[in-house]
This record gives sequence, C-alpha cells and structure tokens, in this order.
Amino acid sequence: MSMPERMMPEIMNGRGSTVANAYLERRFDTFPVHLQLDTLRSHSRSMHTQRGIEINLSLEGDAYYVVGTRVYRQMPGQLMLVPGHLPHQIYVDPSCSYRRAALCIDGEGRSRAMPQWLPLLLQFPRLSVSGCSQMTLPPEKMHAIQASLTSIYDEMNRQHEAGWQQMVVSHAIQLLVLIERSFQAGSESAPVGITAPAGQGFDPAAILDPIEACCQYIHGHLKEDLTLQKIADRFHFSPEHLTRRFKRNKGISLYQYVLRQRVLESKRMLLHEPGMTMTDIAYAVGFGSSQQFSRVFKSVLRTSPSDFRRTGHDGQDKSIPCRTNKA
Repeated sequence: MSMPERMMPEIMNGRGSTVANAYLERRFDTFPVHLQLDTLRSHSRSMHTQRGIEINLSLEGDAYYVVGTRVYRQMPGQLMLVPGHLPHQIYVDPSCSYRRAALCIDGEGRSRAMPQWLPLLLQFPRLSVSGCSQMTLPPEKMHAIQASLTSIYDEMNRQHEAGWQQMVVSHAIQLLVLIERSFQAGSESAPVGITAPAGQGFDPAAILDPIEACCQYIHGHLKEDLTLQKIADRFHFSPEHLTRRFKRNKGISLYQYVLRQRVLESKRMLLHEPGMTMTDIAYAVGFGSSQQFSRVFKSVLRTSPSDFRRTGHDGQDKSIPCRTNKA
C-alpha cells in the first residue's frame, strides 16, 4: 500500500476543531520572527491557526499539509507559504522521518519588539496572501534560501550578543526578497492540493508523488536535454536514489522512459503533423539527429519512422507504455 493510501484515512478522520497556536502567540508577543528546525515522525493532530504567515521548506522526506479544506503533499525542495488565519496541520507517515525548516513571521505587527523594523517586514506582498502558495525551488534558489534560514537560526542562538534582533530581521528581509523573486521568476507551481469536502474522501492516487512529478516534467520537456543529473537536481534527489526509485516505481530506467516517451510523441507527430520532416520531428522530441531518431524508433517499434508514417502501424506497439499513472 502506498503512503497516500495509508495516510488518507488518518488525514480525513483527523480533521476536527481548530485551536490557536498558543506557543507561537507567546513568541510573537516578544519578537516578530520565529524559526524552528523539525525532524518529525509523528505530530499532534490538532488543526490550528496563528498570526502572520508560516513559510515551510521541506528538506527531507514527504509530508501532507491540511490547509483549510485542501490537502497538499510537500516533497524535498518545495516551499510552502501558509497564511496563519487558515486552519492547518501537518501529517507525517510514522514509518519515515520528515525534516523541515518552518519560519513564522507576525504579519500583523503586534510584537512589542523592534516596532521600527516591522514596516520593512510587512511590505512584502507574500505576507498578505489569502491562500496557500507552493513552489518547487530550482537548486540555486534552494541553496540561497537554505543559507538565509541558516543565518537566521545562527543569530537566534546568539541572543546574548548585541544586535541579534536586527540581524534576524535583516536576514528575514533577505529571505523574503529571495522568495518574492522566485515567484516573480515563474517558479510557482500550481499547488498540488486536493479538495477534501467535509465528510467525503477522495482518490489518494490523485496526489502527485515524486516519481509522477518527474514523469510529468519529462512529458512537458521532451525537447530538452533530459539527463539523469538534470532531473535529479530539479527534484532534489541524488542520481543514485532517483535511479533506484524510478526503476522500482516504473519497472524501467529513467533513460529508457525518456526514450520511450520521445518515441510515443514522435508517433503522434508522424501521424498528425504531415508537414514536419523526419529531422523536424527528431529535434522536436529531443533527439540529436534524424539518424539517432530513426535508430531508436526502429529499436523500440521494429519499424522505421518513414514506414510507420506510411502505414500507421508498428511491429511492437503493445510494448510501449502509455502515459498513465503506471507508464
């Protein structure tokens, strides 16, 4: 049974009354920024609200965030912004650990500490969003945001030193600028949220898992250079871990999967794009030359692209996986 299937009954049955996060309220009364680094295996099941906004960066493992009436899956390298006024809760599969950095900022400006600094924090649009935002960070953005969070953490452990509050706020401002630029650069993805109406369940398979995310990326970027290293970097896997997990999930290697998806797309073009030459199609689906295209096409389908275009039939059509959840 997959993790979504194991966790969904618990998630759906666990939604109940909402409480205020009293601990965070007390922290905000004395300082407008709070950072915690968590390694979680299980968690309190109370939905809660709080002042301001919560910025979650997933570092290791998977978790489910219930925000309002929606469920979001968070994977390593993903950033989620949760408005504090929305009831929310995190669920972690107890069979594995989940590591995250959670930065909470009092967007209401009620903290007694450093009132002169609060306007600088409150001017960022992301602190006033009404809904949940989620993005998959490119590696360079991930590293920059991690560095800012590390600087905040270091300063919050220097409370015996002069100026630590100013340093925390300055690093928080730097972090908010990085996040704002990431959204402006188009890094935001549609949040992988599944609406969960009260009293009703939903199909756990509809939640995107990391390998399905890789496959969707491959489908949309066939023309590009889809190397193992590039895909591993994008989804924050090591190449070795991605290789093992992809093979276990799909039954073929990532390299084979990419080739087969390119052949599938080329079949569609051969039948429905009569104005495209073999070279045009080869480049359009990511092959380096028409010769490579023809060689791979024939090795997979036991017929040449030109013969397939002429007859509409191949010699091994059933061996090509379709773009389904198991393809």
